[in-house]
Amino acid sequence: IGAMQTYLVTLIVPMIGRDLDARSLFGVVTSTATASMFLTLPFGPALLRRWHPGRLLAWGTIAFSVGAGVSALAPQIIVFAGGRVISGLASGVLAAVSMSTVVSYLSPTWRQRVLASISAMWAIAALAGPSYGAFFTHLLGWRWALVLYLPVLWLARLVVIRNLGHRGVD
Repeated sequence: IGAMQTYLVTLIVPMIGRDLDARSLFGVVTSTATASMFLTLPFGPALLRRWHPGRLLAWGTIAFSVGAGVSALAPQIIVFAGGRVISGLASGVLAAVSMSTVVSYLSPTWRQRVLASISAMWAIAALAGPSYGAFFTHLLGWRWALVLYLPVLWLARLVVIRNLGHRGVD
């Protein structure tokens, strides 16, 4: 669900550029989240040694949501990009923690299934993201499209966090 935002922003970048008077900054708009994600990816294992994965997933989801909200409310492109950086930094932590948790907590059979599902998720997000983006951007505008899916993301993350129990270091 979170991966949809990557495809969503790519789809709506012309509207963002028009509304925030930043047509010449398409590259900045589309790359800020991805570039910042790569800054935090390496920290996942170290964070897991210090905190429970449920706590990291909860805080990462909150940070991701704050970034999406900042971008949706942005009056200028610099604020929009700042929101994308926040979401990107959170995405890096979420991805690293998610993968590390799968490897650390699941049996080999389940690990293989979940890792295959994570790979398939990108294909699903590539189909769902633009469809969602086109529909809700047309219906409500790009700002709403950036945040409307967040309750579904929170619900999915809550299910994962509850199923992790109290394993690991807290």
